[in-house]
Amino acid sequence: MAIDYTTDIGKMRLLIPDTVLLDDPRDFSKDPEYLFTDEQLAGYLSIENGSIKRAASRAIMAIATTEALILKVLATDDKTTDGAKLAAELRQHAKMLRDEAEQEDIDSSEFTYVPFNGIPVDFAWR
Repeated sequence: MAIDYTTDIGKMRLLIPDTVLLDDPRDFSKDPEYLFTDEQLAGYLSIENGSIKRAASRAIMAIATTEALILKVLATDDKTTDGAKLAAELRQHAKMLRDEAEQEDIDSSEFTYVPFNGIPVDFAWR
């Protein structure tokens, strides 16, 4: 299943990133899938009124929440996982995307600030 990166969902997959089909380790007979379905990504786009970066930010926050809940801090003899640290990094990435979206909104606004001097100028007095 190829991703069309010209679509909003394809662009979201690049930002998340969710571009590699993953096998289900519990059942290798299933076809590989992406982290999110197209319908889920479309839902995030709808929630965020079509903003790709805000929708990707929301999807990353969902991943962060899942990682924090599932992984926690686990240690064995030779391996350690820290879901809290991973979740913090994902939240930081999500915040960066949201900040970029807000800056783009500011940059694309149609208003121009014109300073106002409240003192009228009477050129006859010069």
